[in-house]
Amino acid sequence: LAGELAGRLRELGLTVLNEVEINQVLVRAEDDERTRRVLRAVQQSGEAWMSGTTWQDRSAIRISISSWATSRDDIDRTVHAFASALDDPTTATT
Repeated sequence: LAGELAGRLRELGLTVLNEVEINQVLVRAEDDERTRRVLRAVQQSGEAWMSGTTWQDRSAIRISISSWATSRDDIDRTVHAFASALDDPTTATT
């Protein structure tokens, strides 16, 4: 499921920073501020929880798929939360 999530987030325009091998996905938007704003919007949506991190001196979003109960529906809802966050003008940076 992590690989599927990474591919779908890449389709939304996010950069996937890691080789997805097990359950970790590391993504970022085009700049640090937008990355932090998108993370905050997804967290506030309540659809999924993930954390912020720093990767090679840049802000990133760390997603861990760690429950055996995680389903494709969960992935769909998470992707939708990211799509909404990316479309939200309050997450844009100039």
